[in-house]
Amino acid sequence: MKNTTNTVAKVGAGLVAAGVAAAAGYYFYGSNKAKQHRLTAKAWADKVRAEIEKELRNQKLSMPTKKAVRKGAVRIEKVLKRVKKLAT
Repeated sequence: MKNTTNTVAKVGAGLVAAGVAAAAGYYFYGSNKAKQHRLTAKAWADKVRAEIEKELRNQKLSMPTKKAVRKGAVRIEKVLKRVKKLAT
């Protein structure tokens, strides 16, 4: 019985993932405002990348480690989530 439940859960997760992918595809390429959506997403991604680079420069590491990059990314993500909540 456990095997069947596990299989059903995996199939369900796969269907959800396919639905999300289809919705994202429509959002970025099929809707009337697709170009605007892509530009907004690119602006957010550029902002995040710049903030992570700035955070790494502030740490003054000669060679950033994966741990340092993740730590900076998590910190920037938290800040951007708060900013996004204020903007909406």
